[in-house]
Amino acid sequence: MITQDHQFHLEPVVEPVFDWKDHSRFVEIYPVSTGWLVLWGRYEEMGAVRTLHGSRVYRSAEGARRRLAWAIVGLTRNPVDARDALRLLDRKGGLPSHRPRTGHPVSAGSTTQ
Repeated sequence: MITQDHQFHLEPVVEPVFDWKDHSRFVEIYPVSTGWLVLWGRYEEMGAVRTLHGSRVYRSAEGARRRLAWAIVGLTRNPVDARDALRLLDRKGGLPSHRPRTGHPVSAGSTTQ
């Protein structure tokens, strides 16, 4: 039985607040109730298949920015690409204001930075 305390207000997130794409590689950042969700991976078979290489949730925008940079370096092996992505994020105004809800634990395997 679901009690009033266990009902959640869920809103679908359709578009990332920031995305980086380079040929077949991608990194996306979404605001979620527990912080910032960062997804990274590759497109395969001419973009028909999207392979996720990793995902993490960060409580702070700074943690999401660090993961953005490290994910890009992991995908491209080029720190200049990460620097350029962070500059692009800053030029777009950075990540929007977002306060994660408190009291909800971050899922297993996620980072709380």
